[in-house]
Amino acid sequence: MNKELNKLMQLAGTAQFDAALDQLYEKYKDDAAAKRAIAAYIKKGVAASGERINGVAVKMQLAEVSEIISLSYIAKTYFNKTKSWLSQRVNGHTVNGKAALFTSEEMKTLNFALKDVGKKIGSTSVHL
Repeated sequence: MNKELNKLMQLAGTAQFDAALDQLYEKYKDDAAAKRAIAAYIKKGVAASGERINGVAVKMQLAEVSEIISLSYIAKTYFNKTKSWLSQRVNGHTVNGKAALFTSEEMKTLNFALKDVGKKIGSTSVHL
């Protein structure tokens, strides 16, 4: 895995980085220890590309959840924004020349939204 991580870091700051990260995450999606190692490596190594560390970390943390719940719902319901707005921040995309990142207040709102959706799902059951 170290060779893969080193190759990934060589792509830091490039358009290919996101695709390579997605491939690496997909390869190790069922290995919790590997996912933690990838996240730790990225947090250390992506510092060279500055603001992207926020976006990469958020993207990694939401990768599995975003397949289960609607990020569009979270964007509309909790932020009163579009799915594109949320996606830009989750992925750390460049908007108007700088990385779109979550403010500390937006991060609190995102965490609240995830917990609230979890409670709603957890308290839901279907009866015949």
